Amino acid sequence: QPPAIELTHVDSIEQLERDPSTSAYYPLSPDALRAIDAIEYITNHLKQDEEYKMYRDDWKYVAMIIDRLLLYVFFGITVGGTCGILFSAPYVFQGVDQRAELQRLIHLYKNGGEI
Repeated sequence: QPPAIELTHVDSIEQLERDPSTSAYYPLSPDALRAIDAIEYITNHLKQDEEYKMYRDDWKYVAMIIDRLLLYVFFGITVGGTCGILFSAPYVFQGVDQRAELQRLIHLYKNGGEI
């Protein structure tokens, strides 16, 4: 696509000052220069803010991955420990005669702890 305006080659600054299509031909006022500086400051600030947000989002993603990994580790240890305790306990899967056990405890209580 051709440029919207005709591009010309410039050999010297004096040629720029004589060309009415350049900003050197129309010197800018101090207010315009301050406005340009303010716009540059704002754009630099927006670029820095965008870069900061990008880094922050990257670290949020890393934190989410680590959090998920630690959740799985915690869940595995909790389930494994619970199963280990339940399977190693005596009489968990055996039937217990409650009446006989109560009679034994009552007899033990009446005899003062002696069988």
